Amino acid sequence: MPHHFLIDCEPAEGLEYTLDSERSHYLARVMRVKPGQILDCFNGRGSGFTAEIRDASPRNVQLRIIATKPVAEPGPYRSELALGLLKGQAMDRSLQLATELGVDSIHVFPAHRSNAKLQAGRRENRLEHWTKVIRGACEQCGRMYVPDLHLSHLADIVDDPDITVVVCDADADPLSEHLKTDNMRIIVGPEGGWSDAENTLFSDHGLRRVSLGPLTLRAESVPAVVLTLLNNRG
Repeated sequence: MPHHFLIDCEPAEGLEYTLDSERSHYLARVMRVKPGQILDCFNGRGSGFTAEIRDASPRNVQLRIIATKPVAEPGPYRSELALGLLKGQAMDRSLQLATELGVDSIHVFPAHRSNAKLQAGRRENRLEHWTKVIRGACEQCGRMYVPDLHLSHLADIVDDPDITVVVCDADADPLSEHLKTDNMRIIVGPEGGWSDAENTLFSDHGLRRVSLGPLTLRAESVPAVVLTLLNNRG
């Protein structure tokens, strides 16, 4: 039985809601819910609520909200991850772990040395798939807020007056020496590192460079380490 189920609605006691076919199939066929069972739910924007299953049809699960909970307060600091495009399951694992570790926003961008390409005709499919990965991670770990996901270009995320932007670089000082109690965006590159043009972009914007220590990590592992360090700010 799912202990933390995402339903994208504005909850109100007595509201009746019908799930789409995909979510209905998951509850009815995979989780085998029955009428009368109670779900612990959240809407991804801080609101939690409980709902009763009214009809467990595999195509149209119907439920009724029976109680709402106080809106959860977000964390004191905002953490953002800008991640160079990775291939296949490595990308999924990075997004999943970043979500479980509390990232607030994720920017995916094609780095010059990314080992994967985001073809124009597949952008929407990839975005939909990654969104499902992130939402599933929220359900698994008990988060109340679903991180924002953006397909971006590196030039658009290196400069933001509202957040401290730093870039991962294996030859720099450790991130732990530069942690501040403020909002931070960490830019993480692909396995092949940064190109000369990307390094010039960082220098032109005066970005601070940070490392994660002396060991060489896989690109898919870096977000988990970065978010773990950011979680210890202040």
